[in-house]
Parts: sequence; structure tokens; C-alpha cells
Amino acid sequence: MTARSLDLIRDALVEIGPLGGVEMLDAVATTCLLLASADGAVSEAETVRIATTLMALTGTTEDLTLVQAALATLGRQFGARTTEEHIQDLAARLHDPAQRRRALSYAAGVAYADDHLGEEEEALLMRLAQAFGIRSQEAAGLIGQFRKA
Repeated sequence: MTARSLDLIRDALVEIGPLGGVEMLDAVATTCLLLASADGAVSEAETVRIATTLMALTGTTEDLTLVQAALATLGRQFGARTTEEHIQDLAARLHDPAQRRRALSYAAGVAYADDHLGEEEEALLMRLAQAFGIRSQEAAGLIGQFRKA
């Protein structure tokens, strides 16, 4: 990903709004891990890349070590639950529609910053959007807004 593309994604996320706290950061990190696990497993390298990208997009690099540690812990515990259980847990934790849209957008932004969003990842984001009560047309717009970056 080029610095220009990362800047374009960051600019789009600024319009969506800041993550706004540990709860949102955890929800987005969990969603990013779900996307990373779409191919079957989450490697330590993927965990580090998610943390680095998430911090670059949010502009808060001082918490990078903390986020990497939290993601590593989440990653080790991740396989104990099914994808559907993770999705339902996220929907139960985030009640506010604006938070749900923001979490979906940030996760899509991180995926696009990794240079791609595969079919499995996009389908997973659409399942999450459905659990969040976001209409499919709106969800497609939230997810697809980063394609041009």
C-alpha cells in the first residue's frame, strides 16, 4: 500500500469519525482478526500488520505495543469460538448504529490498506453488517468506499 493510498483511506475514515475508545478499538480489532481468519488461520505476522495498519489509520501510534499485545492475545483465543459466535458477540457489544457503521468501515479500511479485500472477507463483512442491522446497499457502500484508495 502506498502512503498516498493510506492517506486516502485515513481521510475517508476521518469523515466517518474517530473510533472513540477501547471498546471500539477492540471491536474493530476483533473484526480485523475475523477477516484475517477467513483463510483458516491468523499468523503472528498478520496480527502485527493489523495492529500497525490500524494505528496508522487512526493516527495513534503511541499505543502500538499495547494494541499488538491485545491482538496477539485475541488471536491465541480466537479459535475457541466460531465465526458466527464472534459476529453475534460484536453485535451484542455494539448497540449504537453509528458505532456499528464505524466499526464496519474501519475494518474494511484496514483490509483495503492491506492491498485487497477478498470475496471471503467481503462476504464476512456483509454478514457482520446484517447482524448489525445495516441494510445491504448501505453496507456495500461503507465497505466499497475504499476500493479507489
